[in-house]
Amino acid sequence: ATGSISADATSTADSTLVSVTLEGAAQGIVAAAALVDGDTEAQADATGIDGAQGRDTVTNAAGVTTTASATASSTSVSVSVEGVLQGIAGGAALANTETKSTATASGISGADDDDAITNTGVISSTSTSSSHSTSVTVTIPAAIDGAALGLALGDASTTSQASSVGTDGGLGTDTIVNGQDITVSATATSDSDSVSVSIPVSPEAVTVAASLAFADSTATAVGIGISGGDGIDTITTGTETITANTSSTAQTLGVSADIAASIIGGGFTMLETETISQAVSIAVSGGGGDDTITSGATLAGLAEAYGKTDAVSGSIAALDVALVDASANATAWFAGIEGGTGADTVLYTGSMDFTAASDGTGLGVGAAIGLFGYISGDVAVTSNAYATGLTGGTLIPGVPDTDTDLVTNRGTIAVTADADAAGRSVAAELIGITQADGTTTATGSSAGIRGDGGNDILRNEGTAGATTYADATG
Repeated sequence: ATGSISADATSTADSTLVSVTLEGAAQGIVAAAALVDGDTEAQADATGIDGAQGRDTVTNAAGVTTTASATASSTSVSVSVEGVLQGIAGGAALANTETKSTATASGISGADDDDAITNTGVISSTSTSSSHSTSVTVTIPAAIDGAALGLALGDASTTSQASSVGTDGGLGTDTIVNGQDITVSATATSDSDSVSVSIPVSPEAVTVAASLAFADSTATAVGIGISGGDGIDTITTGTETITANTSSTAQTLGVSADIAASIIGGGFTMLETETISQAVSIAVSGGGGDDTITSGATLAGLAEAYGKTDAVSGSIAALDVALVDASANATAWFAGIEGGTGADTVLYTGSMDFTAASDGTGLGVGAAIGLFGYISGDVAVTSNAYATGLTGGTLIPGVPDTDTDLVTNRGTIAVTADADAAGRSVAAELIGITQADGTTTATGSSAGIRGDGGNDILRNEGTAGATTYADATG
């Protein structure tokens, strides 16, 4: 093919769900519940040249540009209000929200079977995925003379995935020859908010309030310049430039609160938030099987992962319990050339310079005002950054490749891993028991040339440099 090839895919999904319940009576028992449950998903796939199944021969000299964008947003609101002059008022507000977006961009895809792919055109593949979830629950039961019971439960789950590949051989025994620049970019953003509030009111009797909020957010961005896929592959590049940029951002916000407005009141709040952010960049990957990779290309790019979680739980009651459990994990991987599983042979004669950077932050606050209470706050923040120039094995540490690999460097390697983590846990109560626990971990690992579990042969006939930074505060 000559000239230019362009493929664009865009998907957008939005949803808003609202449930409001109002109940009242002069006396007796008044009970009501408001419930919303919604799923929202957006998916976009863009491929420039698709060989599909079968033994394909693809020869391309055209510029290939692929762009995939997926955006999903959902909001769930549940409100329950009950009132009785004399008797018992009970209310529950429940909201569940799940949101997912997936964007995939591929320049050239060989798919299954044995393929031969030759490319001399510039390839650019860009994927962008964004997801946002909001869950709000409010319950207000009121009894002038009697008892008021309130439950608010909110759950927000958000997932965002972005994947970009320049040339993908797929399954089978593939031969890939590349002689022109490849740029891949993948950006994934995930945001999840959950708020639960319970306010039972009974001025002259008993109130019991419970509010529970759950929020989880996961963002994954993957960018691979050339991928052989599973099978015995031969990958050859010239002196072109292969750039892989990935960025993942995941955030969660959780708020759980109750106010038991009465002479005798009990409050219980529980809040759990989880944030996972992952960014993976690989310039050239052999995949599974016994691969041969020969490259003189300039390899560059950035893998950056950011994860943040904020959790606030509070109770105002005569007797109260407030629990907070918050976690954030940010991990970034970058490899110049990854042989993958199998007995691989890698020869590199080019120049590479790239960075894997991760940043995780977390804040957990538990507080109560009452005659007596138990407050517990637990925050765990983990930040990992891994940068590897050449490896015959797999990119991810802890996944061993026991085959014997031969890795030779005759080029220039400069890689950097930078991990930062910050976490804080706060627990406060006027009278009672408080407990605040926090774990903050930052791990950085970099290697110019790395073996991976087998009897590997590593030869450095060029220059290899690796720099690592790790900083944890809490």
